[in-house]
Amino acid sequence: MDAPAQPQGGRSADRPACADAAQGLLPALRQALRQAADDLDRDFRNGRSAGELLRERAALIDELLRHAWRELRLPTRDLALVAVGGYGRGELHPHSDIDLLILQGRADPRHAGGVEDFLTLLWDLGLQIGHSVRSVDECVAAAAADVTVLTSLVEARPLLGEGALVDAVNAGIDARHMWPAEDFFRAKLKEQEE
Repeated sequence: MDAPAQPQGGRSADRPACADAAQGLLPALRQALRQAADDLDRDFRNGRSAGELLRERAALIDELLRHAWRELRLPTRDLALVAVGGYGRGELHPHSDIDLLILQGRADPRHAGGVEDFLTLLWDLGLQIGHSVRSVDECVAAAAADVTVLTSLVEARPLLGEGALVDAVNAGIDARHMWPAEDFFRAKLKEQEE
């Protein structure tokens, strides 16, 4: 059986359907975000714990991201959507960046268009997204070269997709392989001083 024809730019034939689906999601997701923000703000004014609200805001964004990923029919094999940084810790302040890692098992040009549509949808919703798209090897190399990347990956939390990819990153950044505790501490101290 022949592979489906690829339009120019390496985009898959179903890319327009993915883009249309993203546009179709916008109104409902905007309304859900608006309502959730109003509810969280009201709860804060009524004295609810800030820590609880930060965790609830992160959980809300978790569900929004999972829903968007599924609705755009992005694969969960050979890809993983991972929360990193403060968002990876499960805490999300209002107006904070939502740091995401899209982890790929192998580069597949068929995924590029859908991932682009996913990120565009998030930006169109007004979310402040910080993102990277990397393989396991690229994550490990970046962590070895930069303590900030390592810290972000240590705080990673899988949201959706192939868990084996996240496990491979965790194995690669284990302290037995890189950044022994003393070196990590010195690098973090230097980072803070700078």
